[in-house]
Amino acid sequence: MICVKSQMLKVVGLHVVGMGADEMIQGFGVAMKMGATKADFDNCVAVHPTAAEEVVTLPPWGLSHKDL
Repeated sequence: MICVKSQMLKVVGLHVVGMGADEMIQGFGVAMKMGATKADFDNCVAVHPTAAEEVVTLPPWGLSHKDL
């Protein structure tokens, strides 16, 4: 997940690799077009067991907690 820090961690990119990636990325594409932020993804209910649950449960990476 690629986010822009200066825009409240707006999601501007997402890479998905593996089986079912084509189906999974479609839904995330809609969210990105609507201006979704990392917080929006964090507030999603993770459907288990699916590969998509990994995207909505991603921990912050490359940021310290004070940056959030």
